[in-house]
Amino acid sequence: ELLVKGDYRSEIPGRDFKDEIGDLSRAAEVFKNKNIQTELLLEQSNALTRELEDKRKELAKSNESLEHRVSERTEEIKGNNIKLIKKITENKRAEKQIKASLKEKEVLLAEIHHRVKNNLQIVSSMLHLQSNLTKDNKITEIMDDSQHRIQSMALVHETLYESHDFSEITIQHYLDELVRRLIAAYEQKTGTVTTKIEAEGIQLSIDTVIPIGLITNELITNSMKYAFQERKDNEIKVILNSTEVEGEFELIISDNGIGIQEDIDIRNSKTLGLLLVTNVVELQLSGKLEVKRDKGTEFKIRFKEISKPHKMIANKLFNASLE
Repeated sequence: ELLVKGDYRSEIPGRDFKDEIGDLSRAAEVFKNKNIQTELLLEQSNALTRELEDKRKELAKSNESLEHRVSERTEEIKGNNIKLIKKITENKRAEKQIKASLKEKEVLLAEIHHRVKNNLQIVSSMLHLQSNLTKDNKITEIMDDSQHRIQSMALVHETLYESHDFSEITIQHYLDELVRRLIAAYEQKTGTVTTKIEAEGIQLSIDTVIPIGLITNELITNSMKYAFQERKDNEIKVILNSTEVEGEFELIISDNGIGIQEDIDIRNSKTLGLLLVTNVVELQLSGKLEVKRDKGTEFKIRFKEISKPHKMIANKLFNASLE
């Protein structure tokens, strides 16, 4: 009766009997145990069902939250993309304006260099004309020297104008042309002079090239005037290299002529040419000058490149326009 009512916890009597009642009692005990196990399994199943339902609700809530976050993030990305596209458009517009402005300034700089070159050439031509009209050899020599100095500066502007790069000059090309012109001007008096010029791959600012041109002009002129004196196998070398010190260069100008006399003090020379070389090296380039008088004359000049203000200003303007 207890089993029929679902009471599986009560003790079933008669299990120890050896008769039919005992068999029935033991069978009832087995039935009771099976039902207890079934009840436990049912409870576990119900617990799992409740747990799964809780997990399902939790997952649904999590999905809803995730979808909301994804939606918010998507809108944020869309907003950022719109801002980025707007910024890119503004930058492209600014870049276009800068390029147009730089192009305009390049044309202006080209015209300036062209006019400076022409004006210097006019001055040079006037000196040449005046030199031809004077009968005083000393004055003629002074005017010729001044003419060559002006031409060395005019060549800088000519090189810049032809290269279309207004921040730097390829120094090899400049020195080749400068030395060629100087040799041609004096070669009739001195005879054939061979030259060796090495400055491959070096580019310098105009503020550095102009003093280098003046130095080279003076030293080559001195060699052509005084070093060879109708000797044969005359040679002039102009070598420009970078040193082991960052940003430092070494300019060597030498000849195999008779050499400068030992009693001549380069730094206290009374000649304008050597005085100009010393002042340009020490005051304009802040460099160091050494002279060797063995087997000809060798001038060794160490200097650092003068800053490139035009390039620095252009970079500052470009960066400022993008801010």
